[in-house]
Amino acid sequence: MKSTERNSKADQKESNSTPEEAVSEYEKLAQSLSNHKIELEVQQQELERTLAELEHARRKFDEIRDNAPVAYFTHDLNGLVIEINKRARQLLGVQLCQTDIRLNNILSRDGVELFEFHLTRVVSNRGVSSIEIQLNRGGLKPVFVLAETSILSEALYQTVMVDISTRKRSEQVRKKLDSELQQSQKMEVLHQLSGGIAHDFNNILQVLIFQSDYAMSLLETEGDVAAQAVKDICSTAERGADLTRQMLAFSRKAPLEKVRCDLNDILESAMTMIKRSLGNNIECHFDPSPIALGAWVDPVQIEQAILNLCLNARDAMPDGGSVLVQTSRVFLDRSQIKSDLPMFPGAYAVISVRDEGGGIPDEAMSRIFEPFFSTKEVGKGTGLGMSIIHSILRQHGGGIEIVESNQGGTAIDIFLPCFQLPIRAGESSKPDQQNQNLNHGFTGTVLVCDDEETILSVLTRTLKNLGVRVLSAADGREAIRIINEEPEPIELLLTDVVMPDMDGRAVCQVFKQRHPDGAVVFMSGHGDSVLDEQFLRDCNATFLAKPFKIESLEKKLGLSLAANNL
Repeated sequence: MKSTERNSKADQKESNSTPEEAVSEYEKLAQSLSNHKIELEVQQQELERTLAELEHARRKFDEIRDNAPVAYFTHDLNGLVIEINKRARQLLGVQLCQTDIRLNNILSRDGVELFEFHLTRVVSNRGVSSIEIQLNRGGLKPVFVLAETSILSEALYQTVMVDISTRKRSEQVRKKLDSELQQSQKMEVLHQLSGGIAHDFNNILQVLIFQSDYAMSLLETEGDVAAQAVKDICSTAERGADLTRQMLAFSRKAPLEKVRCDLNDILESAMTMIKRSLGNNIECHFDPSPIALGAWVDPVQIEQAILNLCLNARDAMPDGGSVLVQTSRVFLDRSQIKSDLPMFPGAYAVISVRDEGGGIPDEAMSRIFEPFFSTKEVGKGTGLGMSIIHSILRQHGGGIEIVESNQGGTAIDIFLPCFQLPIRAGESSKPDQQNQNLNHGFTGTVLVCDDEETILSVLTRTLKNLGVRVLSAADGREAIRIINEEPEPIELLLTDVVMPDMDGRAVCQVFKQRHPDGAVVFMSGHGDSVLDEQFLRDCNATFLAKPFKIESLEKKLGLSLAANNL
């Protein structure tokens, strides 16, 4: 009713308006519509521009995401990948055309379990969680990644991965270096311990050997039972001396007598002894290098190292087999030398020992050079063989490498610095052996100095029995007092090196000032590492390692006197 009334009023008003007023109203309405149209067009343009900017930003974002240095992808709780960038495809080893991507097919079995636990932690914490995991990537090289996952929605997750393989490799190298450092420190402690034990034991053996020799000289005309008993004591002491020599070799304090030689000649002369030691059921073949392998080595130590390797090869073949010893020459650059070896780039002689045994167990490889570690049965080995070889080679500036260890046998290469040129023709590979003994006409004065009372006593008596005049000093200060107060010339000084208060070096310097032409022989149970080679040359002195037999003492003193024209 009211609506009808309004319409009638409007119609009445419209009918009451003049034509001019109607035209004006229509013009106003048209202008308003035109303005509204313009506004709509402007808004449409702004909307289109905004949409274009949004599309450009989206493409830019996709481009940045695809080319980002980190891997990014979204996935569901079951590991089905929904969105993935290029870096993630590279990291996961996924082709660009591949669409059905599942993490279960990329991660290892352990990795799948770890990632499932990782997602469970993300869901339970409703936050961000990270994990380090390894990707197998099919036939590609495995990589380590740091994965960080967060929740985008109820059924969608976002994971960012960063390649940490370089860091992992650095950590592995650092871990290896830390292990090598700990092993080196442990070995150094054992070296010092074994060297100290060997020194004290050598002093004990020195007395046993000298007293046994002296007793044998007194029992030559007596019954066989007493003589045999003394011989047994002497042989036992000599076996003890062999053991201390091994301990000194392990502790890198064994006296070295290096000579210029051809390694082929050394091994050729040692093969008879090696074959005899291996037994009848082991064949041993020697294949020498066609060129001379000049080296500056201690022949006895090198023979011992090769013999130890051959004996290990024999023990690896209880039912018999073959051992091949080969020599060759190689040139090693820095990349071919292990960091823990005291070797430098250059020419090296290689001595290879190969057997047909069962190989070295994998669990033993990391401990193969540890002292007292052995894969043999209890009572079948001391466990010092390989560690002694390792120490001998380090003393020579060389190294050892197990180049093969499998069911087909074991191959071990040892490296020794090699001369660039062959040794000169006519040069002997053995040290000069002069037939000089102390008792060949020498009746001069010898000063003996040792802080071990028993050793001093037996040395004094032994030298007196050889017909020489002996002066005895129980320490360095007493020796210097005798040197300064003795009116007669002292032709030879025989002194221990390591003594309390004043050592043998100080005694030698005073002796040389008073008797510049006198001969000097140092003796020690520590090995010759306690003396610098340059010091020995400057003093024209020689070294005698304890324990030694009377014959060795006579020979060493005789050679020293002859070298000083006494």
